[in-house]
Amino acid sequence: MKQLICLVFSAVVLMAGRYEKIEKDGVIIDYSTSLMWQEANITKIQYKIESAIGRCETLSLGGYEDWRLPNFNELYSLMDIEKPKHFIDPIFELLDYNETLYEANIYYWSSTTFNINNESASNYRNWSVNFHIGSGHHFLRSNFVRCVRSIKE
Repeated sequence: MKQLICLVFSAVVLMAGRYEKIEKDGVIIDYSTSLMWQEANITKIQYKIESAIGRCETLSLGGYEDWRLPNFNELYSLMDIEKPKHFIDPIFELLDYNETLYEANIYYWSSTTFNINNESASNYRNWSVNFHIGSGHHFLRSNFVRCVRSIKE
């Protein structure tokens, strides 16, 4: 029983300390995945996938220049189904929505591709994640961007 209590306490401590926001650098460290995330959206502009990739690759933030577009698993790792309103920890800034930009349209790009019928390169789509409604989808449209980098040990 004592071991179980210690194990539960350890898990609570680890989960409580998953993220660290470094305000002056505009980044958030995720200690559970060893990733550093861009705190806020680069802009409140939606990008086609090619521009989203380029935007991350040219980002200079927090003293680092090795930013990239996250893959689907990395981006989806931020999903938290236990959150009552949005499916992401409130440490991350989410775009607000209104009549012109409603929550179902606020997706974030991932670098992970999906071939919809295995025939040609034109059938590839990139996966996206929506933290407002808690879903993933593949699109050809414009989406928002949240860049990531791996933490070097």
